[in-house]
Amino acid sequence: MSLENKNTVRRFYDEVLNRGQLDVMDELCSPDFIDHTPARGPRAGLADVKGQIAAWRSAFPDLQVNIDEIIAEGDSLAVRITWQGTHEGEFMGVPPTGKSIVSSGVDILHVRHDKVV
Repeated sequence: MSLENKNTVRRFYDEVLNRGQLDVMDELCSPDFIDHTPARGPRAGLADVKGQIAAWRSAFPDLQVNIDEIIAEGDSLAVRITWQGTHEGEFMGVPPTGKSIVSSGVDILHVRHDKVV
C-alpha cells in the first residue's frame, strides 16, 4: 500500500500544487480533508482548502513544490518539500514584492481508502 499512497501524494503535489489543477482534489482527497497548517489554523473541507491553494497560486503564480523525500509508514506519509515562487500577488495582507522566495518544510499526510484525508 505504501507505493500506491506515495503515488497519490506525488500526484497531489504535481497536479494540484504545481499545476493548479484544483479539480483533481475531488479525485485524490477525501471530502473531509483537513489542512492543519499552524500559521493559518485548520482548514476543513475541500472547498476551504481549494480556496487556500488558489490564494497561494495567485500570490505566487510560478509556485513549484518539489518533493525532496517521502517516508511512508502504513497510511501515514512524511513529505519533505522545498517550495519556491515569485511573490507577484497580495498574500496574507502583504502586497506583492516581486521577490523570489524559497522555503522548506515537512508535511504529514494520511491516505485512507486511496484518498488524502
